[in-house]
Amino acid sequence: MSARLGVKSSSGLFPALLKEAELKGDYIEDVYLLKPGNSMDRTVEFAVTHLSIPEKLNPALPPLVLVHGLYRNRQQWIAGGEGLALALINEGYDVWLPELREHGSSPLRGRSAAESPLEIAECDIPAAAMFVREQTGQPAIFLGVDVGSLSLLYAYQAGLLSPNLISGMVSIGGPCDKDAMTLGQRIADAGLRKQLVQEEGGDEPERRAWLKVWRKRFGLLTRWRAKPCESLTLFLSQPRKALVIFAPEQFSARLARWRNLPAVDIHLLADNHAGYKSARQWLQQPKTLHQVLPGLLQVLKQMAGGA
Repeated sequence: MSARLGVKSSSGLFPALLKEAELKGDYIEDVYLLKPGNSMDRTVEFAVTHLSIPEKLNPALPPLVLVHGLYRNRQQWIAGGEGLALALINEGYDVWLPELREHGSSPLRGRSAAESPLEIAECDIPAAAMFVREQTGQPAIFLGVDVGSLSLLYAYQAGLLSPNLISGMVSIGGPCDKDAMTLGQRIADAGLRKQLVQEEGGDEPERRAWLKVWRKRFGLLTRWRAKPCESLTLFLSQPRKALVIFAPEQFSARLARWRNLPAVDIHLLADNHAGYKSARQWLQQPKTLHQVLPGLLQVLKQMAGGA
């Protein structure tokens, strides 16, 4: 059963139209189209999908917001009916899946958007957090993978995600796939032209060309090689847990930069598979869900105050 809706705004914050509502097996999938009007291009719209199983929903649990990675969309968390998002709604959580501008169900625009990388972190993620807070009445726990994680960290460090909007943050696979990649590169890499970002795809030579443009445009952000940038290090050194990372043991060297930060908690999981090149590749393995889920549920319970 499906419907195409969207006449009256579902939010008092900004236009948020219910674009699609569909019953898929035992869960409901509602797709909202948000137009916050807080970007340089005020026409920007992006999708946020709400997944729920009403009879299993536990109102004592906080909502979860899962932010996908580079060249991906909400299907990264659904994975043909066997993904992390579906496992979490079966545990009673209220799950929300934003899609980065021009990714997945988010509309394409007719012109290139040179401001996209930083505005994903500075505009879209805070707007999604405000929308989920409004809809649920609670601050959310955020989960991210690669670019999703880094965009969350940037928004968090910049003070754009207050405790009223976010109650915890989890990174799946680590916030950076490759040790040589910089914060600026990864955030910049999320701002992709329309031919690169729908569904799968992505042309590697053109992607590299765009990285060169972003390195010049955001030179200050690319100074993050041996350790996180100074402001982020200071932020994550506060005496409270701000970030929890789940990753396979073979990612240990990549996560070395995070080990001495007291606000970071790293969970390395035994895995005999050799040669994962990215968090995305690890997340795609069917066994990864079974590896991550027990520890993740425990961490989420702790973040929720033992609910």
